[in-house]
Amino acid sequence: MKIKTRLLILNALFIAGIIGTTFIVEYDQAQQADIRQTVETGINIKAELFRSNSMTKELLLTSNMKTGYKVFQDQYKQFEQLLDQFFRSDQFQKLVLSNAAGKRQAEAMTNIADYAKRKVGEVEEKLDALMTRYPAYFPGLYAAYQFYGDVDLNVASNEVTNLTIYLGDSFERTLTQLIDYLNQQAAAVQLRIRIISRSSIGLLLVVVLILSLGMIRKLRNQLEGLHKSMQILATGDFSRRLVVKGNDELAGLAKAMNLFIDEFSSVIDEVKDIAVESADLKSEVSSATNESAASVHQMSANISSMSQQIKDLVDNLSTSDNATRVITDGIRALAEKIEDQSSAVTQSSSSIEEMTASIENVTKIANQRQESSELLAEITTRGGEQVDETNKLVEESVADVKEILEVIEIINNVASQTNLLSMNAAIEAAHAGEAGRGFAVVAEEIRKLAESTNENSKRIRKTITTIADRINQVLEASNESRDSYQRIEKETRENSKAMAEIASTMKELSLGSNEIMNAMTSLSSTTQDIQENSEQISQNTVKVSTALSSITMIGDQVRDGIQEIESGAKDISTAMTHVNDLNEKSSNSIDQLHHQVERFKTACENEDDASELLEGEVERVCVYDDNEIEKPDSE
Repeated sequence: MKIKTRLLILNALFIAGIIGTTFIVEYDQAQQADIRQTVETGINIKAELFRSNSMTKELLLTSNMKTGYKVFQDQYKQFEQLLDQFFRSDQFQKLVLSNAAGKRQAEAMTNIADYAKRKVGEVEEKLDALMTRYPAYFPGLYAAYQFYGDVDLNVASNEVTNLTIYLGDSFERTLTQLIDYLNQQAAAVQLRIRIISRSSIGLLLVVVLILSLGMIRKLRNQLEGLHKSMQILATGDFSRRLVVKGNDELAGLAKAMNLFIDEFSSVIDEVKDIAVESADLKSEVSSATNESAASVHQMSANISSMSQQIKDLVDNLSTSDNATRVITDGIRALAEKIEDQSSAVTQSSSSIEEMTASIENVTKIANQRQESSELLAEITTRGGEQVDETNKLVEESVADVKEILEVIEIINNVASQTNLLSMNAAIEAAHAGEAGRGFAVVAEEIRKLAESTNENSKRIRKTITTIADRINQVLEASNESRDSYQRIEKETRENSKAMAEIASTMKELSLGSNEIMNAMTSLSSTTQDIQENSEQISQNTVKVSTALSSITMIGDQVRDGIQEIESGAKDISTAMTHVNDLNEKSSNSIDQLHHQVERFKTACENEDDASELLEGEVERVCVYDDNEIEKPDSE
């Protein structure tokens, strides 16, 4: 039997065990769930019985009989339905009705339920009749009896009371006994189900384990035999072959392994030959790679030098291109400035022409002003002479005024004496009395005349003094005028000289402006020539800049190409170095390989090793003895 078939059978057993176990567990859980549901239903029935009994008691104490009666009917109907479902359930049939004791419990419960149903029917008949009798107001039976005093109400209340006692005593006790019996039966059934399910699972696991161990033991024996064979092969002895027995996968593996050993033995023989040849070629390859590495290194150094020189060339070209651009910009700026200068020369020529005309006009005006200044100087001289004559007259007037003041002083003295004499005459006239009265009048008149003369002399003196002051002021002003005339004459003379100098200078400026005009004409012509030459130079520099840009681009491309060549040379140098290292490692590996393959044995060394030949194999191939390897069990 093949291992695959064994494993499939083993897996099938495991799967069957798992499925069986799962089925048993699911069945166990389902049965236990049904039992728990039945038990819970019994507990719910008991709770519904309590609620029904409570609603029955409510009929005695409710404030509205109509509502309480409706609730009582609904509750009892629900209780009957739940009890009927409980009796009809499968688990109740299995747990209770499957034995005599259970049947007795069920019959007792059925009888009590029927009796309770009859009693409830009687109570409903009485309550229906009473509710028809008292439709307007019908409270609980106790309150209704107290309110109406009807004996039927008392009878109904007694029946309801008996019903509540019956439900709370006999019915509840019987139902409790039935539920307890149901719990006992459920516990016994659950225990029995658990025992059966666990026993089934254990038995199934034991069967699967026994079958699995048998298959595993047989497979282990085969694997151990194969393992021992592989251990001998692991020593490097490929002159022997694995023993092939049976028709399973391990036998196929042994056959495939024998074929692999044949092929591998051939490969080992070839590797031995190649290792010998590689050892001979090792030194030649090493020498060639060393020379190649040196050549590549030298070439890389030369390329690096060329790369640096080309880089310097590109940098110089870039610098020249930038300088040419700067020169071009400078020439353009110079051309603009020359253009501005040409415009300025033209404007300057016009300005110089205007200036020459102005100079001639100024020269003419200066000559005229010189003549006017000379005339003004003569007039000023004459005015100064007239001022001197006026000063002399004023000085004479001052002397006359002084004489007049002296005369006035004399008149004042005479007036003072006259006044004094008049006073003496008046005194004497007073002494003469009546005879001197006429003399007194004359003396009074003389005194008045003296006073009037004194006052007039004062006024005249004051006036003369004022006139003298004004004459002095006129004299001072005249002296100042004389000084002014002298200064004017001096300035006029100086102005005349200055005008003469200005006229002379204007003549020189006129000559200079004519020379400047000639120079500006020459400068304008030279500027025109420079402008034309600068345009030509600008065009040439643009061409040079364009050529330098093209050369720079070519230099950049050459530099990039040299850099790529340099990078490639470095990569080649690195690769050659790596090849050298790999060659060295390869040499070491070849030595190690030669050493390793020498330990493999690919043929029988003597006839004693070939105790048994496989069918179809060559004679040099050996197989294991029965004593060396534990033969696998055959199928």
